[in-house]
Amino acid sequence: MKENIFNTISNWTKKSKSMLPKSSEEIEAFIKNGKAVVVVDENNKPVGFGAQTFDWPDDWKELGAVVVDPKKRKQGIGSKVVTKLVEKAKSVGGKPFALCNDKSINLFLNNGGEIITDPAELPTEVWGECINCPNFKKAKAKGKICCDTPVKIN
Repeated sequence: MKENIFNTISNWTKKSKSMLPKSSEEIEAFIKNGKAVVVVDENNKPVGFGAQTFDWPDDWKELGAVVVDPKKRKQGIGSKVVTKLVEKAKSVGGKPFALCNDKSINLFLNNGGEIITDPAELPTEVWGECINCPNFKKAKAKGKICCDTPVKIN
């Protein structure tokens, strides 16, 4: 049963085409390590997911992999996931942030987020993952370090 949950969430991240896909093994690790939020429906089926994907220097906690079952979107599930992720990161003294695409930016801005205008505010290691992004070449061609917008949550 759990394996189906991991595969379901992994498939959502792969089909989104707007984030770095996560394997079912990564999803399982996030959940087992207490770094994930899974929202389930009344039948105990996952309808939303998000994770603290990376721990960076200076207590920066990257929040991401936020996905919602395509059939359940526009019901506040994504907002619920982000709120819980922010609470989780802050509870360990972390400084939460996210690299937001156009689908997720408002979820983070509405949770006390503020756009980071100077990429140097975040550890340089953060930007190393961008090379794995399918949109990396497009961002580089536009003179950007990343295709996403960095948002810190106060």
